[in-house]
Amino acid sequence: MNYNYGKLGGGGVSVGAGNLLNLENCTLYRNGSHNLFSKEYSVSAAGDIDIINCIISRGELVDRVNNKFYAMNSTYSLIREVTNSAPIGNLVDNPLFIDPENSNFKLEDSSPAINAGHPGNQFKDSNGSRNDMGAYGGPYGDSWD
Repeated sequence: MNYNYGKLGGGGVSVGAGNLLNLENCTLYRNGSHNLFSKEYSVSAAGDIDIINCIISRGELVDRVNNKFYAMNSTYSLIREVTNSAPIGNLVDNPLFIDPENSNFKLEDSSPAINAGHPGNQFKDSNGSRNDMGAYGGPYGDSWD
């Protein structure tokens, strides 16, 4: 999901109260909101959202003073919208996409998201290696080609 803007909440994903969403091996890039109070959110949730093996980034538009992402239900994800993301396995770094401005979200060979996803067997990449974070990782990552 890239370059989406919502009227309310997150431009990439917004989960309403009483709802549950699981995001696995997703890439969200430069999403935001036109809402004055939640501007720049890629993800917002009044309900429950679990994020695993995902990459969430606003690229160079990251506002380090007013972090807009709550990572309390994310694990083994690279979330560039925060400066500190404590839950298990999370990274705060540049994902090093090949060409995000032209919607190529495959990872460069030196990406910190390669082999950094959840180590469980059910999440392994199709080649049997540890899960790469983002849409091209996990058992179905090759399905996008």
